[in-house]
Amino acid sequence: MSTRVILVRHGQSTYNIERRIQGRLDVSILTDIGINTARQVGEALKSLKFDAIYASPLQRAKQTAEIIHSCLNSPPPLETKENL
Repeated sequence: MSTRVILVRHGQSTYNIERRIQGRLDVSILTDIGINTARQVGEALKSLKFDAIYASPLQRAKQTAEIIHSCLNSPPPLETKENL
């Protein structure tokens, strides 16, 4: 049995459009484009079965994961991990 890992970067954030480095700062949020992109990713992945979904606790990453999670047919619990 093989393991498949799917990595998704957060959607476009306010700092992205300002060309600012975000690092671990948690002040940047998703733009409308970032929200729509996350929704598109969720729709593309919705029929896949996931055993786990992990996200950074940073707003932009967590919001992206929550949007994708809401699109999935049978999503497992979404977990945030400080070390991501």
